[in-house]
Amino acid sequence: ALTAAVDRMLRGGDARPRLLRVTMRDPDGPGTVEGRNTAPATTGDGRGDHPVLLRLALSDEPGRDGRPFVMVVTSELAWPDGLDAMLTDSFGLTAAEIDVLRGLARSLSPREIAARRGTSVETVRVQTKALLAKLGARGQGDLMRMTLSAMDVVDPSRTPGVATRDWNGHGLRRLSPRRYQRILRAGRRVEYLVLGAPRGRPVLYLPGYLGLARWPATAETALRSGNLRVIVPVRPGYGGTTPLPPRADRLAECADDTAAILRAEGAGPCPVVLTADDFVHAAALHRRHPKAVSAVLGVAAVPPLTRPEQLARMRKWHRIIFTAARHTPALLPAMIVAGFAMARRGGKLGFLRTVLARSPSDLSVLKDPEVLEALEAGSEITMDNRGNALDGFTAEFTMLADPATPEVAQALRGLPVRMLNGPEDPRLHPDTRAELAQDYPWIDFAPMPSGGALLLFQSWDRVIEALAPLMPAHIPQMGDGDVAAND
Repeated sequence: ALTAAVDRMLRGGDARPRLLRVTMRDPDGPGTVEGRNTAPATTGDGRGDHPVLLRLALSDEPGRDGRPFVMVVTSELAWPDGLDAMLTDSFGLTAAEIDVLRGLARSLSPREIAARRGTSVETVRVQTKALLAKLGARGQGDLMRMTLSAMDVVDPSRTPGVATRDWNGHGLRRLSPRRYQRILRAGRRVEYLVLGAPRGRPVLYLPGYLGLARWPATAETALRSGNLRVIVPVRPGYGGTTPLPPRADRLAECADDTAAILRAEGAGPCPVVLTADDFVHAAALHRRHPKAVSAVLGVAAVPPLTRPEQLARMRKWHRIIFTAARHTPALLPAMIVAGFAMARRGGKLGFLRTVLARSPSDLSVLKDPEVLEALEAGSEITMDNRGNALDGFTAEFTMLADPATPEVAQALRGLPVRMLNGPEDPRLHPDTRAELAQDYPWIDFAPMPSGGALLLFQSWDRVIEALAPLMPAHIPQMGDGDVAAND
């Protein structure tokens, strides 16, 4: 029946979309489609019969060979290779609990799961409660959303337990060691780095939620040659900076930490180079400390989104995490735990290659030994011997999901603000760029000919060049009153 339906659609007899009901059976039994016997249709796990829906639709465009084709969408969930290992590594699930989760994902009742597993219904219920607790879910709906998200992001191509070893540029050691500076503010330890010329003209660099605090060695040499002192704050929960209490105003506290760092450095109003979603951090700093920021240069950065469809246009990985932060925040910690576990298990480089797989520019940058060395050194504040920024990472995304962030961003109106973005930015679809240019008319959106999320590491020379007209004509020194009003 399935073959006949496809044949009719291809021959033009019936081009309307069609819905078929399939009974998936064990490998030893026949399957049925709309009451007709067919070749065996298997579940892939030998777990017995269950109904599956198939939707058939004739494509509007021909395939690569120029011939028409029918798209078949199934309600059957394919359990990816590697998902069991990820769930075990991330959340400590047992084999029995994973088996129950698979049954729930197929919409089986506790009684059906118990019958197929040869256990009691009460045992299944106990294991379901354990699943809820381990994944931080409030109910089976949360469990299913978390499972579907995990299915979407697990990378089956990576061999379990084998990490990528070429992250550090094959042993390249060109970056000069940098010691983290430390200050105290409001009883908390706050760390930061200084790149380039130690007493040069100040530039504030906000490294995004990934905390990529170092630049390639050649770029840092160019900063020294240009007499630029790049100041890199380490946010609460990252590296050695003391985490914030759970209900603290993260934007305000980060702004005040940064202002205290600028005071310690004697840095006057200076331009801010920012990446990823740190636009809102620069806005909060300027709103609370108006004399701290003189201009903003975004590099592969995106201002707060203004319309729901902009979220849907993001590429897969970014869309999943930002959607969870905005619509299912209770699941966000579990999803970030899973992401960190994947990075530990498959290597940070392998994880980045998976996340940025649709950006040829980024994949090319990840072959540069200098870039790999900078990513390894800079990411130590996020995931390395100095700490694991799970809580800080989660807090960043929770903050970014606040619907008030577009209003916060308006604080930068009146300053020179320029955004450099390449065509492969995973969050900035061309339609989104056009809408943001309309919603933020005071931002100069400057498209780059190439580049994605790692644009700073690809085109650091263009970044330094773009900084030149944004540097103050003189270098005022900030006094205590300029930055410490909220300390």
